[in-house]
Order: sequence, then structure tokens, then C-alpha cells
Amino acid sequence: MFFFKIKINQVILTVIFSFIVFKTLVIAKKAQKILVLYEQKIYLTMFLISPI
Repeated sequence: MFFFKIKINQVILTVIFSFIVFKTLVIAKKAQKILVLYEQKIYLTMFLISPI
């Protein structure tokens, strides 16, 4: 019975953990898109500013 309870707790923890990881990945993807846009702007500005 005790072992069974531990198993259930593990399953719940795993589900919560995967949910958090999934959420983090979704947020990271959105952040990545924004970062890429910023990076492109930075590169453009650097390219325009640089005398080369």
C-alpha cells in the first residue's frame, strides 16, 4: 500500500514536471522568435554603423 502511494506520487510529480517543461519550452520558443528579431536588428545596426 505504501509502495503504491509512492508510485502515485511519482506519477503526479512526473506529470507536473512534464507540464512545467512543456510550458517552459513554449515560452522559450516565443522568446527565441523575439530574440531572433532583436538579433537581426542588432546585426543590421552594427552593419550600418561599422565603417567596413
